[in-house]
Amino acid sequence: MSDKLTVEKERHGEATDATIEAVIAAERQRCINRVLTYAALRDQAAIDLDKAASGSGPEKPSEGAAEIAAGTTARAVPTNG
Repeated sequence: MSDKLTVEKERHGEATDATIEAVIAAERQRCINRVLTYAALRDQAAIDLDKAASGSGPEKPSEGAAEIAAGTTARAVPTNG
């Protein structure tokens, strides 16, 4: 009876190990996807700013984008009152 219990515990341990490995692999892939998404968004933002700065985009850049691209964004100064 003791041998049977030992075998069942080993099988349960193997199943648990496989589950843990699957969860780790899924989390790793999720993190990789987040990094790739962030990089793509960063690259697209850089392209958009370059287009806004040169005016080579298909549309006239918004005033805010043009100011950001030119580095002339006015900052609001809080007042007491």
